[in-house]
Amino acid sequence: MNDFFNDCKKQIFEYHAKLQKRRIPRQTGDLIADLKTCQQGTNPLNQSKIYLYSNKKLKQFRQLLNKIKQYLKVEARHATQGPAPKRVVKERTELCEGCPGLVKELEEKTDPGGIGFCSLCGCGASRRAALSVKLTLAGATCPLSKWQPVRGEENKWKHTKDAVKGVLYSIIDRIKI
Repeated sequence: MNDFFNDCKKQIFEYHAKLQKRRIPRQTGDLIADLKTCQQGTNPLNQSKIYLYSNKKLKQFRQLLNKIKQYLKVEARHATQGPAPKRVVKERTELCEGCPGLVKELEEKTDPGGIGFCSLCGCGASRRAALSVKLTLAGATCPLSKWQPVRGEENKWKHTKDAVKGVLYSIIDRIKI
């Protein structure tokens, strides 16, 4: 935002300097009002709101990248350590069943395991986001911090294959229209 404001301010000062020299008529000749408009993210000389739009899109993109990064860490832990221990899965299930964020159906999909989906985490309704799967992933976390990542109970080749398949299924679920 500072780069936009500095560029906008520079243009405003140049424009107002020309206004004073040439007496160019314009609807808003008020320097202070133009600077305030710049602070709000709009250049009054061209009424461009592109900067604010691109800033918002960039922020959304960064959030998406962070979610992807977190998800890949969870799958990497599943691939290297295996699933969460059965007692941990049971504890997580009990915590989730009493949570107000639990929904049985999300985006017109249901959890094949019968538990449901978390409506607070932002994972959506992909196969790997179903709580019957997510609760077994050792690296998964609760968005309300009710449970944290744990060490997996075993590492077998099938868990590595499962993690790779999980990533691929997640990509496929996102691509589907």
